[in-house]
Amino acid sequence: MASSGPSRSLYFGNISPAVTYYDVCKLANVYGNLELVKIVPQKKCAFVNFVREECAQRLFDETKGSVELCGQRVVVGWAKTTPIRPEIQTAIDEGATRNLFVAGIGGATEHMLSSVFLGFGDIENIVCVPRKGFGFDNMTSIKTALDAKTACETQGIEIAGRKLTVKWAKEGVPARDPRTVTNQPQYPQPLHEPPRGFMPHQPQPHQQQQHFMPPHAGMPLSGGSRAIYLGNLAEEVSNREICKLGNKFGALELVRMNKEKKTAFINFIEASAAEAMFHAAQARPLVLHNAEVKVGWAKSARLRPEIQEAIQHGATRNLYVGGISENVTEDMLRKLIAPYCHDEFDGIHILHEKKIAFVNLLSIKAAMWAKQALTSAEEPIVLDNVPIKINFAKEHVGGGGFMGMGGPVHRQDDPMQYQQQVQQVQPQHTMQYESYDGGMGMDYDVTNW
Repeated sequence: MASSGPSRSLYFGNISPAVTYYDVCKLANVYGNLELVKIVPQKKCAFVNFVREECAQRLFDETKGSVELCGQRVVVGWAKTTPIRPEIQTAIDEGATRNLFVAGIGGATEHMLSSVFLGFGDIENIVCVPRKGFGFDNMTSIKTALDAKTACETQGIEIAGRKLTVKWAKEGVPARDPRTVTNQPQYPQPLHEPPRGFMPHQPQPHQQQQHFMPPHAGMPLSGGSRAIYLGNLAEEVSNREICKLGNKFGALELVRMNKEKKTAFINFIEASAAEAMFHAAQARPLVLHNAEVKVGWAKSARLRPEIQEAIQHGATRNLYVGGISENVTEDMLRKLIAPYCHDEFDGIHILHEKKIAFVNLLSIKAAMWAKQALTSAEEPIVLDNVPIKINFAKEHVGGGGFMGMGGPVHRQDDPMQYQQQVQQVQPQHTMQYESYDGGMGMDYDVTNW
């Protein structure tokens, strides 16, 4: 709501849908530190609360009530605000900002930090420096940053088994290049688009955009598509069943299911596998949970070069975990891998007598990200106080016999069939990181980076 007189809060009206928190914060930080920024997309406006009133006054005076954001003229006016809460003011006096320095991230990515810190509130942007093992999480308010820092200190926050160290960072440092960060879209997103914390042009680690093409029975493969569309899926259908179905025809690059629309997409590595599945469905109707499934073509982009190269060196969507203790559970493995795959799994299988486990994901990209992050540090990853090894596992395909977690239902009759051949994958230079040594001495000025 607009205010008739000066305060520490400003109203930005008529903002473009393209405006992000980064855009607003970058503009406002020129004039001083911010206590809170809030974008209200339904009203096409934003509110900026400075820590000090004189900063808001200077912005208002210099912009003369109007400023350009994302190519659109924005109205700037006064807004009502309340005094800063005592506990937040105390934290500010002790150095608190809305920006956090996060150490101990290993090879973690912006997406992985986003999945951790979004639980505390909206994020302006995230910058990772994986070669140094640290990053910056810039929240949109001091309160949410304080909540995150407090939780880290009192409860502990981990990424891939590594405990994070969180300290205050200086606000508005130009060295944090916006081209290397992930900005949070402010407007509602269609299902399966990149999550909050990602720039629109950056794909998620384990999916590509797909478009439905209506099925045409008996038609040959159009354009060598690797993707199959499944429609009219029963509510009971699971990711595991979709993977099981696809593996009968070939190795999978990714699987994506939309429960609300009762649809799924399967991207094979080879177009010939998609063609085989399509023609098999034309010859004999596909039924899952007593519901006949519609099978058609879907458009698919070419495999990305880095994924193609990884596949040539043995990468699959399945991970081998070796050296596990007898106490390791599926939940422990799920928690370890979840940050890299949006907590979406084909399945997890443990062979305690062999001290090994297999974690099957829904895409090769997610498996690559998980392996990269968990094996990039100098120190081995530890699970249940025991060092473990992680590598890619062979994906078994074919109409008969065992096919991993995507195999026939009778696979549990002989669990030893689940032992998969571990593939040796050569390190890729684009995936190498130097681990942060954890040094946080007094001579390390984290606020001026």
